[in-house]
Amino acid sequence: KRMFPTINLIVDFRDYWTEDNSLFHFGSLSDKCIEEEKKMESFVLNTADKITTVAKVMTDHFNQVTKTKKCFTLLNGYDPDDFEFLRGKTKKKNEKITFVFTGNLYKNIENIFIPFCEAIAFIKANHKDLYDRVVFDFFGSQPPNYKTIVEDKKLDCIRFHEQISLNETLEHIFHADYCMLFLNDIYSFSLSTKFCEYLGLKKRVVLFSKKGFS
Repeated sequence: KRMFPTINLIVDFRDYWTEDNSLFHFGSLSDKCIEEEKKMESFVLNTADKITTVAKVMTDHFNQVTKTKKCFTLLNGYDPDDFEFLRGKTKKKNEKITFVFTGNLYKNIENIFIPFCEAIAFIKANHKDLYDRVVFDFFGSQPPNYKTIVEDKKLDCIRFHEQISLNETLEHIFHADYCMLFLNDIYSFSLSTKFCEYLGLKKRVVLFSKKGFS
């Protein structure tokens, strides 16, 4: 921007910066490091000509930080062309009621994931017939401690899989009965890309989160 001042510099924020004290581990930084991060954030925000975010909550926040109105909301969406290879396919009849989560689980959602596992454990102990009819498949990168929680509770209906290609991901979503979304407390407002893919494939979405914005 200094070298080419006529350039229209647009900065896109998919997540918070210094306000995100959990997902990107700001909570573990020293006060000095946090102060440096805030300086860099301020420099970027004030140097940019326009700022875009994926949620009005973030837009309002950055407009307040910059004391301007140069921040705009550009919501996530999906590309229908990504679904073209599924055209004409018929959803298979699953042997069990299939819940699918695609993407990476946040590292700081124990307050959501543990009660989720406890609820499944309750079903296993009290409604074994229902437990035997459901399966929860997670595709992507998952924190090891979540896998340990599942193993300790012996919940074999919760299955973790490695990362897969976009087409494979969309195919699993297409054949699922329900799709899951887990949001941490900071991003309870989030309409993530996976949420949009779920909607694009007309899936019922099961959300695990504290109450967000209506």
